[in-house]
Amino acid sequence: MLSVEFADKKLTLTEDYIFHTVQGEGKFVGVPSIFVRLSACNLRCEWSNGDGTTTKCDTPYSSHEPEKLLKTVKEVFDDVMAIDCKHVVVTGGEPMLQVNVVHLINALEDAGRHVTVETNGTIYRECKASFWSVSPKLATSCPHTSEHFEMHHSKRLNANALADIARRPHQLKFVLSRPSDEIDVRLIVDLIKLANRSYDESNVYLMPQGVSVAQFDSKMEWLVEMAKKNKWNITDRLHIRLWGHKRGV
Repeated sequence: MLSVEFADKKLTLTEDYIFHTVQGEGKFVGVPSIFVRLSACNLRCEWSNGDGTTTKCDTPYSSHEPEKLLKTVKEVFDDVMAIDCKHVVVTGGEPMLQVNVVHLINALEDAGRHVTVETNGTIYRECKASFWSVSPKLATSCPHTSEHFEMHHSKRLNANALADIARRPHQLKFVLSRPSDEIDVRLIVDLIKLANRSYDESNVYLMPQGVSVAQFDSKMEWLVEMAKKNKWNITDRLHIRLWGHKRGV
């Protein structure tokens, strides 16, 4: 057994904080994975749908109305290790808000697991994660009518954190609502390129905003053209295609 001292370090999680499924997005789509969902987020994503309605973050129970299940790092580590699955996804909310998440990530990596951190890219913490899945938030990620508008947009981009993460194995996974979002994607990619003097844009993935297959499909035609034009990638949201907009899948 690993000689890891966790003491009483704790994490704040959602009620259904661990589930065994397949990765639904990005480079590792379809790969069997254990998800560990931490609760709390420093942003408040909310997208306008064009018909007068808005869609909040697809996990509002870890952001807008965060659940507060408290467990020790050791408890979470033991629960993950009880499942025979190499890939582990540490997600949120924004997992990097919690200092103690580094202890969990490092222990899992030391135990031979491949850990992906899913983050909005506003906070970077040095850790042993194998892969970073970064979803920088675009200008359309919170409308001016939202009560969270000023707070959200003051925090949604951290160029230094993005540059640090981009020097590790990673993907940039952008949620797009409309064709004009291409301008914002290009701005963020160029920002990282400037900070690091170069950038491999094969790490860029475009993903349709929405919580239903119909919403995804309505955007796919222009997303494909955008990907072709810029030599970027498209990623679907397989978990929603398979199970709908549900928790724990």
